[in-house]
Amino acid sequence: MCGELNVPRHTVVWLLVGVIALAFAIMTYMRAAPTPNTHALEAERLVDAAQSGYSELPITQWTVDASAAEAKTVSESIVDSFHFTIAAQARPAFSRAQGQLVRDVQGFLETAIIDRDLAAYKQWRRSRGDVLRSMDDMNRSWFIVQDWQQDFGEEPPPNPDAETAFDRHWDRWFEAAGSGGLPVGIAESPDGLECAVGIVDSIAGDKRPQLLGSMGRAGWTGGRGGTCRVWWTHERNGHMLLKEYGKVLCAEVGMVIEYGNGGRHPLVTSWVLDPAMHQWRLEYVCVYNWDVNKLVRSMEY
Repeated sequence: MCGELNVPRHTVVWLLVGVIALAFAIMTYMRAAPTPNTHALEAERLVDAAQSGYSELPITQWTVDASAAEAKTVSESIVDSFHFTIAAQARPAFSRAQGQLVRDVQGFLETAIIDRDLAAYKQWRRSRGDVLRSMDDMNRSWFIVQDWQQDFGEEPPPNPDAETAFDRHWDRWFEAAGSGGLPVGIAESPDGLECAVGIVDSIAGDKRPQLLGSMGRAGWTGGRGGTCRVWWTHERNGHMLLKEYGKVLCAEVGMVIEYGNGGRHPLVTSWVLDPAMHQWRLEYVCVYNWDVNKLVRSMEY
């Protein structure tokens, strides 16, 4: 026969408190315990799938030290192959401005991607009315002077002007990229040359027209992406045009580029139309779905 367990009441209370505290501690640990990084896994899956698609694209190639003449020949063969996705409300305005956008994309391709001649690129920029951003502006966005020692292994010159800084960074990119990091080819079929056009009230990344086409959004932007340094602007840039008009015609232009190390990645440029001057402004240059096994350095634009 079992006898009655005579436990003092205050002991029971403390036992209950202990049980509750232990349960709370277990719940707290479970909440704090690291969970699998599902975003990183999904990003890797998207990049892998995209890279498989890029490998099937036909590519037009050029020599690493391509001349201006070679650049022109390649760009002329490419710009006629773009696939356009145009929002209905944007069609009337874009029909009048499409030819100019194609010419601007061609100029960018020739001077910044294929030939990569610094003087030619600066001349192309200035022919469009573009000017270099101020050093104060660049330092706020990209910490140019703050990172000078890290970038060049030397102290920054006193009060460097924007052109000196741009020239140094352009040359430094070229040296650091090596032949493996230089663009050597571009997709020659519409699957890898996509332009999406729409009317937007913001040129933030998620507000610009989405590149889709046969590769879809995962193929164009996918899991990893980054913005290249853009050193140039215009007195009537996209942000000024938004202040003036409230909405602007925006074109996202995607091109799958091949590099010397075999890597292929979408290079996406963002353009905004100035309706008063009938000119396109180049606002952003981004690289997406890069392969960590075939890394390339962001270029300077």
